[in-house]
Amino acid sequence: VRTARMTDRPDDTEASPPPKTRFPIGLKLGLLATLLAVAPLSIVGFVLIDVNADAVESLSREVQLLALEDITRTVDQEIVDAQDALDMMGSLFADPSLDDGTRMTVLRAMVTGQEAVDHVALYDVEGRRVAVVAEEGLDHIQPPETLPEAMRAQIEQLHAATGPVALHGGEPRVPVAVRIRVDERTTGYVLSLIDLEDVQRRVERLADGHFNGIDDALLLVDRDLRTVAHADRERAISLSSAQDQGILRDVDPALLGPRFSQSGEYEAADGAPMLGSAVGLTTQPWTAIAQVPQSIAYASISRMTRIVFLVVAIAI
Repeated sequence: VRTARMTDRPDDTEASPPPKTRFPIGLKLGLLATLLAVAPLSIVGFVLIDVNADAVESLSREVQLLALEDITRTVDQEIVDAQDALDMMGSLFADPSLDDGTRMTVLRAMVTGQEAVDHVALYDVEGRRVAVVAEEGLDHIQPPETLPEAMRAQIEQLHAATGPVALHGGEPRVPVAVRIRVDERTTGYVLSLIDLEDVQRRVERLADGHFNGIDDALLLVDRDLRTVAHADRERAISLSSAQDQGILRDVDPALLGPRFSQSGEYEAADGAPMLGSAVGLTTQPWTAIAQVPQSIAYASISRMTRIVFLVVAIAI
């Protein structure tokens, strides 16, 4: 019986519950204080990052648009100056008081003194080239023998016309032509192949001033998606293709012109994330593009994010 009683007695060790782990009240208060300090700090930090991201993106696009406006203004002014110069030269052939010898003498003087044009070609009403007057050393510049019918049709509607860019003597030039009028009747045409050197230099200066060291930061492309001006001069004088530009991806080239405008984030041909803007020109079916890698555009955001994480870590 005694043995049975001993066997039926419960084991005090197995029956007793495990002791509860207790945190000191000081540790609890410390954790609570840390949480109350870090949570608002984290929220404020990430809100500031978000606000700063919007501000950085807006500022980057404003800088790009200012550069693009400068380029479009430069190109438009070049075309307008050339048209004005050709108008003056064309008026010589509409003046009945001048004989042919005097007319050609005055024309040579005008070509030499004009900055907008360095040569001029005269065409009859059928578009056949009659004569060429050029500055010395420009023998490599050969205006077309015949003025294309499409240009003549455009001139009849708008008084002036431009053609596609082409290389002449290793430099890109754009043909600009106006009509010779006598009593509103077209009697012939004058044309000049306008060099884009001033535009190229302007693109280079803007790239150095606002996008120094960034490849493909500034460029000007025509409707055939050829590069006619670029921060890298070699790309412009070879009329290299711009079809791989991410901002023009899936864009119909026929839309490039005065009403074209596009901006946003996209990927470059090598997959690099980019932030860019593109605007069409007023006088030409061309588009100016400004773009920077997102790693550069958002560099301050990355630094700010690291600082916030560091401050939170120190606070903890």
